[in-house]
Amino acid sequence: MTKRLDYLLIALAASLMLVIALGRWLSLASNAWDLGIFTQFSWMLSRGYFSEPASLTGWPVLADHASFVLAPISFLYRFWSSPACLLTFQVFVLTGASLVLLRLAKSSRVSPKVQTLLLLAYFFQPVLWNACWFDFHPDSLFPLAVFFFWLQVRRRKLIWTIISLIFILSIRETSVLVVAGLSLTCFLQGKRKLSALLACFAIAWTFFLSGFWYPLFFPDGHHNSGNYAYLVDVVLGFDRQPLAFHYWIQAFHATSLSMAPVFFLALIVPWLIFLDKNSTAWIAGALVVLIPLALSANPNQVSILYHYGMMISPFFALAALESARPASFLSFSNAQLKQMLFTFGLISIINFTVNLNLNPGWILFWRNPLPFLQYYERLSSIPAEKRVLTSNGLSAHIANRLEADFVARPATPLFPEGFDMLILNQTDPGFGSSPHKTDLLIQAAKSSGWTCDALSVGHLSIQECAIK
Repeated sequence: MTKRLDYLLIALAASLMLVIALGRWLSLASNAWDLGIFTQFSWMLSRGYFSEPASLTGWPVLADHASFVLAPISFLYRFWSSPACLLTFQVFVLTGASLVLLRLAKSSRVSPKVQTLLLLAYFFQPVLWNACWFDFHPDSLFPLAVFFFWLQVRRRKLIWTIISLIFILSIRETSVLVVAGLSLTCFLQGKRKLSALLACFAIAWTFFLSGFWYPLFFPDGHHNSGNYAYLVDVVLGFDRQPLAFHYWIQAFHATSLSMAPVFFLALIVPWLIFLDKNSTAWIAGALVVLIPLALSANPNQVSILYHYGMMISPFFALAALESARPASFLSFSNAQLKQMLFTFGLISIINFTVNLNLNPGWILFWRNPLPFLQYYERLSSIPAEKRVLTSNGLSAHIANRLEADFVARPATPLFPEGFDMLILNQTDPGFGSSPHKTDLLIQAAKSSGWTCDALSVGHLSIQECAIK
């Protein structure tokens, strides 16, 4: 019965995640940069464009955070060339990680009741649902990759351990933080040889990216590939800028101003009932991952609620599993268990409500999807050779082409020169843009002789402009 309940929970979670992710995309509300960017990346890789710069970012696909894992993902995209492929893949990755966690729990010989509670704690994490609301990013692979790695460590399979370690490193350049955290965890648990192996891989990967990979694409040293692109330079720079107490004060002040600690604590609350002295090594590993965030003078909500949340999530899950192994654990009454589940559910409902408030079009789409689906078909019919400038929320719908851009990118001029079409969302221009900038672009197009048509799609006002 417990086994069936576990699989039912996983199926329900996967279904709801799909409803959230696909509804946000089809309601034209994917207003972060990521879905459009990774749609174009996947399309380019699936067509063999490995070294050409992507128009949505301006740099080659595999030079963006060194996300080599996008290469195998692009094979799937070749057969299903739609953002829905990426969103569905992400849902299966997040739910698939829970299956590996269950396997780890069974190998730890914890009771079926504890296995189910671990599964609930995993699915009640707000960061998992934030991933679905936040479109698509390779970071969502971290839980699966780390759980799979630890499963191979438990089985003492060296080859598979190394393969899973390479899998972790291929997700993005910040994977070295995850591997460094795993190295410290193994060291504290007495696995000294494995700890040394992980440390060597982290150092070697850092030198590979900084000494070869990024200079290959950016020989002049100028790039826009994240905070950790030249990690060696950062490491070598510590002697010039030693860690000082005022950095921590600065970081705490900047984070406090954004109310981030409240949300960040909510990311890990479901695991707190498990954590005890047996969890120390895993918590220490998670703190290693968080060091760059602590040193940042300007941490942002996205990094806290999504990127770093995804990186530390498997650490807290495995810390919980470590604490659940003693036979004395979880001698809770049914009333106490119900109180815990109520708390978990309340956190998830609050998180869902916040995200729903940020995505009003999601409800409108599921109430009346026809106008959105009709416009999606209209966007899909734009010929691939057309050069399109658009808004963030619309970019994923037209990114299956070499020449596309969105207004939010700082390099985009206020005049749509070099493009054949202009498709802008005036209601919700998306992250990095504004209604004012959108209106300026439309005015510039009209004054240059372009013809513009105003469309209404659900609650959105959209302008389509084309050269006469």
